[in-house]
Amino acid sequence: MPEKGTRVLPRLTSRVFQDLAIWMIGFGLVIGIAFPFFVVVMGIPADQVLTPGFFAATLCAGVVVGAANHRLSHAVVGSRLRLLHTRMATIEDNVRHSMYSGDASACTPESCSIPVDSDDELGETAAGFNRLVEALAASTQVNDVARRFAATLASQVELRRLADLALADLQAIGPFEAAAICAVQNGELVTVAASGLVDGDSVADVAPVRQALRTLEIVRLELPDELAIDGGLVAFRPRSVLTMPLHLRTVPVGVVIVASANSITDEDERLLTQLSPNLAVALNNALGHERLQQVAAIDPLTGLYNRRFGMERLGEEFSRAVRGGKPLGVLLFDIDHFKQTNDAYGH
Repeated sequence: MPEKGTRVLPRLTSRVFQDLAIWMIGFGLVIGIAFPFFVVVMGIPADQVLTPGFFAATLCAGVVVGAANHRLSHAVVGSRLRLLHTRMATIEDNVRHSMYSGDASACTPESCSIPVDSDDELGETAAGFNRLVEALAASTQVNDVARRFAATLASQVELRRLADLALADLQAIGPFEAAAICAVQNGELVTVAASGLVDGDSVADVAPVRQALRTLEIVRLELPDELAIDGGLVAFRPRSVLTMPLHLRTVPVGVVIVASANSITDEDERLLTQLSPNLAVALNNALGHERLQQVAAIDPLTGLYNRRFGMERLGEEFSRAVRGGKPLGVLLFDIDHFKQTNDAYGH
């Protein structure tokens, strides 16, 4: 089984400092050996310098200087590496915990970042580590959003209610002052949920929406500030309008439209792209559920509501009358000679 990364780092750091100590002390010995000859070159008499005592003194001085440099580098560099190891251990525990609990709040860019207090390689390492923490935090946030959005979609099968909840989540995700969800019902694109629109029902007939549904590609409109236009369907002047098709493979299911007074960022678009497959599946399931409800409630011969639907509605109305303390009336018709119709066309 592979070792955890945070366990490997202290062992690697220890080996690095051991090698550094050997190199520094060895370099000090080399300087100690070469120093007497350098002194002779500088003009000091050789009989005073090239002696065992002077060699021993310079060797000891070289060893002491090498050891002092090692301890100094260990104190300066080692403290930063230990901080890096501590932050890495915190991130590792946080990632392992969040895989099952979904809670990654133990390590945030504010709590797990390392101070960047130099312009050298250590400072660059700290800055790179901080960028990694920010990327992990952003990834965790996206996963949390996707998890909550999936839970919202799984909580409803009724079309209108599902669309309303999904639209509320989408507007909470990004700075979208207006949004709408359209669904393909009986071959027609109709608006099933809208927010921030002047006329939500007519948004399904807008050209970019039809284009997105036909091509199954995202249609993005960026309106420059110098272009003076009327918002039309929205009560504000939009800066960005994004139309995203919802489809299962090549079968269109619906369209999501979002509009913002500011420019919609690429991150917002990527997030919507990630959420759209789940929304397409949930919308398709809701449409299927609605079709089943209609099939179960409508008589295929006459197109009228059947007895089962009538009994369910009667039960609902009776319960409502009891709760409200209001009277309930039932009107019955007895049609003469209707048996002939039942015998000819079926009950």
